[in-house]
Amino acid sequence: IRVHDGKTDKLPVTVNADGTLSFKTDRFSTYALAYEDTAKAAPETPKTGDAGMMPWLAVMAVATVGAVVFKKREN
Repeated sequence: IRVHDGKTDKLPVTVNADGTLSFKTDRFSTYALAYEDTAKAAPETPKTGDAGMMPWLAVMAVATVGAVVFKKREN
């Protein structure tokens, strides 16, 4: 992928016999290697925003277990 003057272009690439990649260009630009998965993907899971809560839930679970263990040792 080439980004030049704010425009993005997908450049044709050749896979060489030794496993390297080659492409031709006539511009000094920003380039990135990427791949495109052509296999039919499963439908995307809806984004609910719940994944952002996972770190907090993990911290709360560890704190709860710690409090229970501490309380049992106290008794």
